[in-house]
Amino acid sequence: AVVSTQSTGAVISKMVDALFSLNFQMDEAHYNATVLKPTQRAYDESDDSAPKIAFKYVKMLIYEIFVDPVDVIDEANKISQSDIKDFADSFLKDISLICTAMGNVRKDHAIRYSRIIRDKLVEKGSLITNEDRRSLTEDMGLFKLPPGPSHVIRRRMENPEAETSAIIVGFQIGLAESTGSDSEKPPYTVYALTELLGLMLGPTCFDYLRTKKQLGYSASCFRFERFDVTHFIFHVQGSREGAGPHVMNQEINNLIAQQQETFRHLAGTPEGLEKFNGAKETLKERIFVFGKHRSLKERAVDFMNQIFSSKTDFDIIEKKIAAVEAITVEEFGRFYEEYIAGETRRTFSSQVYGASHAIIPDTVEEGEILIEDIEAYKVGLTELF
Repeated sequence: AVVSTQSTGAVISKMVDALFSLNFQMDEAHYNATVLKPTQRAYDESDDSAPKIAFKYVKMLIYEIFVDPVDVIDEANKISQSDIKDFADSFLKDISLICTAMGNVRKDHAIRYSRIIRDKLVEKGSLITNEDRRSLTEDMGLFKLPPGPSHVIRRRMENPEAETSAIIVGFQIGLAESTGSDSEKPPYTVYALTELLGLMLGPTCFDYLRTKKQLGYSASCFRFERFDVTHFIFHVQGSREGAGPHVMNQEINNLIAQQQETFRHLAGTPEGLEKFNGAKETLKERIFVFGKHRSLKERAVDFMNQIFSSKTDFDIIEKKIAAVEAITVEEFGRFYEEYIAGETRRTFSSQVYGASHAIIPDTVEEGEILIEDIEAYKVGLTELF
């Protein structure tokens, strides 16, 4: 066993040494095929559908820093092998170390192997501190939209043969771990309220927008989280004549208004309370099941993600379940009024028109702001979540 661990340690030590002496030179044809082309394909294929393009415009509006995939492809074409070598040299100067040991490995052996790597990196002068690592893992910011009006973006699909249109209507809620409007509530209350809304509204959303109004072949509503900020999203895509994004937007607003009355009276009927309490139990079970580690690998990866997170929380599952348990039906109704249906909501509507629908560029409903130039409008946004 001693010989085995010493041998393994020697191999690990040599692997770290090899990392600092990698040769990035390769045949140009091989470089183009294995590096440049896959990068181009990844970005070429990422924005080819109406819903993804609609989300792209949302990102352009609310992301503090937005990089267009088209620009990435252009830059990739300029990258040489020497650029990659320079990047690798720079990367090797600031390494954050995390070691994951899985399988039939004794704890003391795993610790020894980790320390071999650590000491090697210290010797090379490359290991950064925990404080430095935290600064590298901070997420970029998302802009808060002004409350009240809906911020409308209308664009046509660049591909003239693409018939499908799509709409993304979103509502900015807040930081997922936030307590919401009530500071005495447990953390992750915002997360729990938004997930509950998805469970309560999801079937009705599908039935109304897709089945009853026949707006498209796909319709849904769900919680969406990016950079720790929670949004609630309505999504519809389709190509039926007379049911373009403008009509989709109107019907989503109609659905929101109808559900406002429904949620106001949840506590007044046994059926309403039963539906609400059933959604709470479903959500608690879902949190528990999704948070349960089915293997040592999943557990290790989860720990690694938490360590590298800018907001490490190893008790997140227990806290989310506690947040769900604390929500009352009255609080749920107030949440819907404040963030989805009321005048204080922060909302956007990204509409992408396919060949099946005529775009109506200048038509603006009451309570809407039409954004023609996203970058120009974004200059006026200063408050971040």
